[in-house]
Amino acid sequence: MVTLILAQVFFTGSTDIQYWKWRSSDDERLQSIFDAALYLESWEVGGKFLYLQPNRPNFPRYEDLTQRYAAYNSDAISARGGSYYASFGRGLVLASVRDDQLMLDRWLEGGDVRARLGPFEGEFLSGTKREIYYYDFKKDQEHTLRAGRLSFVGLPHLNLTGVYARVNWPQYDSTYKQEFISGSAELASSLVSVYGELVRREGFYVPYYYAGDSTPDSTTTSYYAAVSLGLPRFNILLESKDYNLLGNGFNNPPPINHYGVYLTDSIDEAGHGITLNANPIEGLTLTGHRSLSERSIGSQRVEENYFLASYRRTGLFRATAKLDHILVNGVLREIYNDSLEALVTKRAEMTPGAEAVLYFMGKGSLTLSYDHRIRRDIYPYYADTVELIDTLDYFDGKLKLGVGWGPWGSLWFGRTERRETGGERLGVWQSVELSVHLNERLDAMVFYGSHPAGVICSGGICRTEPEFEGIKLWLIGRF
Repeated sequence: MVTLILAQVFFTGSTDIQYWKWRSSDDERLQSIFDAALYLESWEVGGKFLYLQPNRPNFPRYEDLTQRYAAYNSDAISARGGSYYASFGRGLVLASVRDDQLMLDRWLEGGDVRARLGPFEGEFLSGTKREIYYYDFKKDQEHTLRAGRLSFVGLPHLNLTGVYARVNWPQYDSTYKQEFISGSAELASSLVSVYGELVRREGFYVPYYYAGDSTPDSTTTSYYAAVSLGLPRFNILLESKDYNLLGNGFNNPPPINHYGVYLTDSIDEAGHGITLNANPIEGLTLTGHRSLSERSIGSQRVEENYFLASYRRTGLFRATAKLDHILVNGVLREIYNDSLEALVTKRAEMTPGAEAVLYFMGKGSLTLSYDHRIRRDIYPYYADTVELIDTLDYFDGKLKLGVGWGPWGSLWFGRTERRETGGERLGVWQSVELSVHLNERLDAMVFYGSHPAGVICSGGICRTEPEFEGIKLWLIGRF
């Protein structure tokens, strides 16, 4: 008798379908993202499939944008072919941006092999960039990447890594290149974690060439460093960087600002940040953050000061107060006439806010929140051919009221009113949002009403969301 034993097969996936319909008849957006992965012992096969119809009629429609991959994983070796993300350190991020809500994704097409032998771990990858950025899809950039790293992981609490990467840039009948040599060290214990990274870049930099530099060969050195100290009920994180970006958009250095990085569209970005978290007593959380990012060329900088205090009594209530103060010089972009124009030369924002949540009957909650954002913009405008400077002072009062029931979902009412400092009303936006928890694997949301345009940030990545008035439908499934 022969016994046939089948290996166990696992399947996971998710789907995210959104439909936005503006009140105007020619504006809509339909987006569907489906992720799927099949696991069979040491093998994995999967992909990500995206359908996107932009919300502006003059943008082309993209269908069947896909990422496909096959991978083999074991204790000694792992290999991956197709679409993948890669990062050699915290600053030399080769392709690791993924944020579906902001419609931003950057990955590689090619192959990646990792192996471990005793105290050493190595990796080699080769690929070509693919990118989606806010309704722009770059299917085949001609930047090819070859990179490898060797790490020594044989000592407790200490990792040492060396990296070599080369980016080719075909141009006419020549191939320009950039080469990167990077070294990093990480020391981690139960109390202290220290990370340092140094990157040296050599090679031909095409933006310099196009800017009129007849000798665009350059050598630069950049760094990223972080120290984290964790004590009982207290943590402090110190960060510092002076980083040169890869001109082709392969890397995205760690953000210093919570609010978002505005400085990653060119080279030479420097910044420092400090973040403190404390839980002095049970239920009380305190967070403080201060950061400054700037570019050595021009007066472009972002400064942020943030404070939050929250107190929670389990099953009874939660009270939160916060204050966010932001100064931006010369780099913020706004939507103007359906295009992105650099309008604001300086911006100052201060946003005090508070939220109160009352819990009842074990599964219910009642939430009331209010944010009062005070903003002052300095921007240029033209009278005939003469450039003039003007200011705009206003504040946004944003009120949200919501009731939720754990097993079922929540219902929210929102109202935003914008006024000039002199009292004149500039606009009112109101909305109703219903979220329904259909089962443990399926959720739905309906939004009806309007919201103002504004900068939406996630993980240090920002874009400007256009003003909306209409209906949004959203379905999220997990398998």
